[in-house]
Amino acid sequence: MIFIKKSDYAKRLLDYCRDESILIICGDYICEVLSELSIFDHHERSMFLRLQVPVSFKK
Repeated sequence: MIFIKKSDYAKRLLDYCRDESILIICGDYICEVLSELSIFDHHERSMFLRLQVPVSFKK
């Protein structure tokens, strides 16, 4: 994932949680860097990120 797209993917995750009527967001958003790819001297930062939102399910 290119680092500047992180907020776009976070918004997609949040929108999905809001659209699913059985999910309730019950904690803070978490973004974890799993790996950064800096093999070449680029101006972009390429990373593998894990985006998480803790949810509970409506009964």
